[in-house]
Parts: sequence; structure tokens; C-alpha cells
Amino acid sequence: MGKREKVLVVQTSFLGDVVLTTPLLAEIRCRFPNSEMSVLCTPEAKSLLERNPDIDGVITDDKKGEGAGWTGLWRKAKDLRARGFTLAFSPHKSFRTGLLLFLAGIPCRVGFRQSGGWFFYHRRVNRNPALHDVQRNLSLLEPFGVDPKKCQRNLRVEVDPGTRDAVRNLFSSLGIERRGCGWNDHRH
Repeated sequence: MGKREKVLVVQTSFLGDVVLTTPLLAEIRCRFPNSEMSVLCTPEAKSLLERNPDIDGVITDDKKGEGAGWTGLWRKAKDLRARGFTLAFSPHKSFRTGLLLFLAGIPCRVGFRQSGGWFFYHRRVNRNPALHDVQRNLSLLEPFGVDPKKCQRNLRVEVDPGTRDAVRNLFSSLGIERRGCGWNDHRH
């Protein structure tokens, strides 16, 4: 795992799924410290990722807008191919994602056996429905000798200071104060 990889993680599902992918991003950064890592997400999810220190770039895929249909898929595949990714992980189990990575020509693609496009992946792992989403996402690293049960990565969403201050002021105006590790509601 020492060679310089250009890693792509695809998570174009819901915002919560993007947040649940952040421990996978941290573990990839730990396992591939010299890699250049980007995440492909929806335009709505970009702000959740653009300040994440574990990744180097965010690429958007507007699947319902300019990226819709076969033409949009082909354009996005050409864009990804031009970026020269060498390794891709897909915690998103859609057929479209598998096809996109295949068309992008990424030489090593890792996804779930239960994905609609399972046959587009070089390395497939079992998507155990009994596991929490975080552990299930981390299982994508099993082909590289990683035991997801031993990974201790946390969810991570970084926000700019202005947003943090706005939320703090809003909570304060509602009588909610932060104390220790949690929030206390003083409106009772």
C-alpha cells in the first residue's frame, strides 16, 4: 500500500450516507497516506466534504441535472478518466455507479457483491445488512487486509467558522447551551 494512488470514493446517495462514509475516508487516508483522494458526491453534499482534511478534492455529479441520462453518465466517465484515478471505492451500491467507474477505466474498482453493478468491480466484498453502515462501508477495505471491526474512525463533518458561529447563536437564542460534550436545553 506504499505506492502513490489516485483514489476516488463515490458516494452519490443521501446526505446521511455521505456523513456515514467519512470514517471510510479517514481509514483510507490512514492506509494510503501518500495517496491523492477525491470524493464524487451530489452537489448538495459538497459542503459536507469540502473542508474534510482526509480528502484532497470533491467532484460533483448532478445525476438529476446535467449528469442525467446516458450522455451525462458518459461525460462524467470521461472527466474521471482524464483525472487518472487508479483505485475506486463505492459504498454506493447502484448499477449506475459501477458502470460509471467501469467507463472511467479505473484499473482497480472495489464495491459490494450485492451491488446492482457487481460485475463492474475487480474486488467485491459482502455487504452484510446486519452491520451498521459505518462498519459496512469500512468492509470495502477488506481486500487490502483491513479488519473493519478494528477501525476506530469517527464521523466527521467540518464546517466553516461562520456557519459554526451562526449555529451557536441560533442555539443560544433558543436557550440551548453547549456544555461538555453535549447540548443542554434550558427552556424547561
